[in-house]
Amino acid sequence: MLLGKNLSKLRFSVNSIRNMVIGTSILPILAACGEKVPEASDEQLLELLGSRSSFFGSEAPLGIPSTVVECTQLLSGLADEIVKDMPAEMLGAFKTECRRGLDDVLKDEAKNPMGFALAHFENQELAERIETLKKSTDEANRQAAAERREREEQEARAAKDAELEKLRGDYAAFVESISERVTAAEPACTEWQDLKAEINEAIQWNNWRHRNPPAICSEEQVTAIGTRAQQHLEALNAAEVTGSGTFFSFPTPYFGDASEEWFERQLSTTTEQIGQMRQDLAASGQ
Repeated sequence: MLLGKNLSKLRFSVNSIRNMVIGTSILPILAACGEKVPEASDEQLLELLGSRSSFFGSEAPLGIPSTVVECTQLLSGLADEIVKDMPAEMLGAFKTECRRGLDDVLKDEAKNPMGFALAHFENQELAERIETLKKSTDEANRQAAAERREREEQEARAAKDAELEKLRGDYAAFVESISERVTAAEPACTEWQDLKAEINEAIQWNNWRHRNPPAICSEEQVTAIGTRAQQHLEALNAAEVTGSGTFFSFPTPYFGDASEEWFERQLSTTTEQIGQMRQDLAASGQ
């Protein structure tokens, strides 16, 4: 478990500290007795005492939590001037919780092959080194965060640019295909008109007598749709991606009937109505 999490218990109220019963004896200060602080590189100290920002997940660089610096300064005596007016019971509670948190970390042999013990963190030089390491890692983390934000912004903009470019290409292809779609629908439109005429002649009262053909069969409507489609394409070609961070967008016209989906629905509707008219004729005996 990371030290930053282990030491989170230090964030309790003054009143609760005063009510705590301190039953833990003070460990011998081995460093003061001449035991040498183990040699460790900055990377090893960072691996032992560091944690990662939960916001950035596993990709975040390690950093020294503030609680680690505060605890080592407290245990080493670097903070004596600051805490000199703190009640002894409260100060003892803080130190005890610091030792508990450190002890949990130091038990992890994989992270502590150097052999650090609790007493080593009462060494002022080590505490100063940890504070310096925090400053350097904080700056590295800020730089990493800034680079990540810039990278994510560039990726988000590039993705939206690609989306707009694809939409332009797809819609341009659709506009180009309108005349072909109308031509392909002409046989169905002709059959629709012929069947309506047969039904009106064979059946005096029928549901088709006053019904107009589907819009795809109307030259006037199809011409108007073609004009709107060309306007939409011009709007897409003039559109620009705007935004910031990871939120980008571009204005998109409401395509409505000036779309591939509309033509497909119209052709399907025409085909279905032709089938219904054939059934009506068959039912009339014609």
